[in-house]
Amino acid sequence: MKSAAISAVLCAVVLLGCAGTPDAAWTQPAPLHGVIYDASGAPLGWVELQVDEGPPVYSDIHGRFSLPPLTAGSYTVKAGRKGYETLTSEVAFTNRSDVLYLRLRSVDELSVQVQEALDRGRTARAIELLEAGLPANPEDEQLRFLLALTYARIGDVDGALSELKWFSSEEPPAAVELLRLQVGKGGSL
Repeated sequence: MKSAAISAVLCAVVLLGCAGTPDAAWTQPAPLHGVIYDASGAPLGWVELQVDEGPPVYSDIHGRFSLPPLTAGSYTVKAGRKGYETLTSEVAFTNRSDVLYLRLRSVDELSVQVQEALDRGRTARAIELLEAGLPANPEDEQLRFLLALTYARIGDVDGALSELKWFSSEEPPAAVELLRLQVGKGGSL
């Protein structure tokens, strides 16, 4: 009875020692599984994911995905979907049982964060957020306008005018026309 108790304790210690440590015996590639969510925590389906410019895979309707077999190491994972940001993240795959959890912000959430950054005078942060949103949403009017506004705020008149050219000259939104006039006059914002 005493040896059975010692064996049980020893087994528990060995199992606890293995939890969370790199899998040293891992020599064959294994898939990296994960789940992708929106900012509210709801699973996000139909997100395109890519590892180090490899072939794309897509999350299912429940946000689950399985990346192609990988060996232990660090990888760049890119995830994006229309209406959401494109997220690029460095991921360390150290154990075959690792699970990758990702969260994407919608264009609306990015727009709010860009406006907050501009209100605080953090134009570099605004550009960073816009660069995350535009790859999957190159024709989004709200993001294009915010990029033009950001360029105008940092004094990049050419950048602002270039972004404003994206909008039709026939009946543009009033905010676009006002920004065109202000930037065209060389006014600061």
